[in-house]
Amino acid sequence: MSEPSAPTSSRDDWSPDELAALLNTLADGSLSEREQRRLGHLLQQSKAARQAFREFAALHAGLYYDYATLLTPSLPPPDELSDESAGLARL
Repeated sequence: MSEPSAPTSSRDDWSPDELAALLNTLADGSLSEREQRRLGHLLQQSKAARQAFREFAALHAGLYYDYATLLTPSLPPPDELSDESAGLARL
């Protein structure tokens, strides 16, 4: 009789809700040292946690970019920027 194999993932010691809470706290900028260690452990041990982290980061970055573009006034086309830069260089 063979011995049961060790689990290849530590999925059993975390839940998607725990990971979501840690990621949201990270995005808020208020992750404690203990929470940082826990998140780091989850990301090291679980491929599923790493995938969820990548998806969260992509979503967060996309939302930030969309919001930032709403707040940023339109820039002139690149050719106008180079004309202005050339004028400044002559000063």
